[in-house]
Amino acid sequence: MRAVAITDDRSVAVVDIDRPVPGVGEVLLDVRYCGICGSDLHMLGMPAEMIPAGHVLGHEFTGVVADLGPGVDGWDAGERVTVLPMVSCGECYACRTGHLNLCEKGINHGPGIGRQGAYAESVVVPAGMLRRLPAAVSDADGALVEPLAVAIRAIRLSGATPQEPVCVLGAGPIGVLTVAGLRARGFGQVAVVEPTAGRRAAATGSATDRNFLTTHSVHGFGKPAGAPESESLALLRSVTGTRPRIPRRFPVSCCRASGPLAAGDLRGPGGPCAAVTAGRAR
Repeated sequence: MRAVAITDDRSVAVVDIDRPVPGVGEVLLDVRYCGICGSDLHMLGMPAEMIPAGHVLGHEFTGVVADLGPGVDGWDAGERVTVLPMVSCGECYACRTGHLNLCEKGINHGPGIGRQGAYAESVVVPAGMLRRLPAAVSDADGALVEPLAVAIRAIRLSGATPQEPVCVLGAGPIGVLTVAGLRARGFGQVAVVEPTAGRRAAATGSATDRNFLTTHSVHGFGKPAGAPESESLALLRSVTGTRPRIPRRFPVSCCRASGPLAAGDLRGPGGPCAAVTAGRAR
């Protein structure tokens, strides 16, 4: 079957590989759609000792059940699914304290990370990762379930209510999905801070009400180039109608456009600001 694999020079190429066979507790899926996650791009830059040549990436995808391995019940060939790309072990400290999403071994069996991924015509995953797709969700839209879950969780953790102003720092894929999630939940006062024109346009395009979204071209996600910290806070205040209190663990000045993924809750007395993502535009 065809797949897209990492090459020796850390690029990718279409290759022919054997179609996988599901083992005990596993399911073979025929891939319908697969998204390109930012972590996939980062993994291309990792040393071969960590991510070897020949590895197939891809963990945001939809597929159709093609075959069941021994011991798998409750699934039928032809069912449409998406995948939660991790399985909690139930034994580590994170699992024992109720934080299954932080399982120390969770991604070891994840497609595209601990095993061959969905940049291929077919992929094998543990049955516990499968999630049925409702008939109303297309195969293409279903490939966005995993990143959308990140955005929805950020909204929930922010503690914001639809009556409060919210600021989303960064309009990458997760930021745009956060804007869409806020709008679906009835938020009417949303500002997006994004230095890249194309991403600002994508965020603006996700809202049909021109009064719903305010965008600003800001270098450094909240801090204009060369501006003192006071001006950064003044900008956030201007787009949210509140005076943000910046937690020390997530200072705005550290959310650089070329910096690592950062997330935090910038909460002010007049309403929270959800800082969702800060990463290099590609």
